[in-house]
Amino acid sequence: MKVIGTAGTGYILSATSDEVANLIGHCFMNSECPRLNIGDSIRIASMYQQLRDLHYKKAELESVQKTLRVTADLLSTINPVFPAVAAEPDKKEEKQS
Repeated sequence: MKVIGTAGTGYILSATSDEVANLIGHCFMNSECPRLNIGDSIRIASMYQQLRDLHYKKAELESVQKTLRVTADLLSTINPVFPAVAAEPDKKEEKQS
């Protein structure tokens, strides 16, 4: 990407289609990318804001990640118990027979 001019308070850029697609997060190289037309707007500020928010909430997100991982581990250890319990005959039914 290269700055080729200015326009008011902004810049005029020259970029390949891959550079623009990667910049707006639509695709990676060699994959289908939406076609951009002259006059299309790319809202870089809102995308940057989202990334910045994720950066500032990194500690909170890592805490949630740990909680979810612990919960998933607990569920995976509990899961084998259910088939084992279901396979055991009900002791109350055996006594009544």
